[in-house]
Amino acid sequence: MLRYLVSATDRITERDLREVVEAAIPEGGALMMTIAQQWLERGIQQGEQRGQRAGLQQGLQQGEQRGERKGLLEGVTLGLELRWGADGLRLLPEIGRIEDVYLLRAIHEGLKRVSTPEELRRIYQQTN
Repeated sequence: MLRYLVSATDRITERDLREVVEAAIPEGGALMMTIAQQWLERGIQQGEQRGQRAGLQQGLQQGEQRGERKGLLEGVTLGLELRWGADGLRLLPEIGRIEDVYLLRAIHEGLKRVSTPEELRRIYQQTN
């Protein structure tokens, strides 16, 4: 009944509830503390679960981005080697420092349309 009263309306304050419980039940103060402790523990558990879910989701997103970045770098490396050999691979130290997945995608796509390693370099130098 107490849970219903507290959750059904926001007009009942903790003080009002405590007074009613103490008047109706001789050990009402102890009962209120027990109920309040249970609600507090339940709230803490729910908060922890929400936090864990949010942390897990954030971790998954970061993992996906790292995996995508790694895959793009591998693709760019292969593209540089196939298109220009050692001359293309000289760009790798610069490209390997790029964290932005969108920029790495632009470089990856740029491999299809540029003619020289220098043209490819302009793609990421203009953006940085």
